[in-house]
Amino acid sequence: MHAVDEMMKLKEEREKVLNDKMDENIFIDVLDKDIDGYLRAYVPGERITQHFEEVVEVKKNVEKAVQEASNDVENARKEAEGAQKKVEDARKEVEVIRCGRARS
Repeated sequence: MHAVDEMMKLKEEREKVLNDKMDENIFIDVLDKDIDGYLRAYVPGERITQHFEEVVEVKKNVEKAVQEASNDVENARKEAEGAQKKVEDARKEVEVIRCGRARS
């Protein structure tokens, strides 16, 4: 994913007017050309821009999935904390009941 990160950085720089490179130029700069003139990772019959857009989309989907998984973990942690508190409260109630019976 290093190449994707570098492409995203160059694209962000372009948006901040730090460079004026088109997507195709960014793609070529990052992946360079092979000796026979074909671009590495280039799919025949597909424009470079299409490939770059697909790579960016895949990265976005992965980042979204990671964020959703992180949210799920956080929600599970909160639920576990809530369950643990309920158990502790129930233990305290049992102890109060036991102490009350012992005094009777």
